Amino acid sequence: MSPRIGNLPGDTMDAITEILLTRDDKAILEHCCKVTGRTKTEIVCESINMIYENLNKSDKK
Repeated sequence: MSPRIGNLPGDTMDAITEILLTRDDKAILEHCCKVTGRTKTEIVCESINMIYENLNKSDKK
């Protein structure tokens, strides 16, 4: 059996969220996936985490 791609050991993906994107945003997301070799989920999760970290930095100022 092949290993799961995109999840670190111990990480569980147990929530499904649907989003609506413009055609342009969808194309950008697909381009990011193609260039980085990451999945859509990985790109979205990384983006969420980056924004969250930036918000926490702003709150500490």
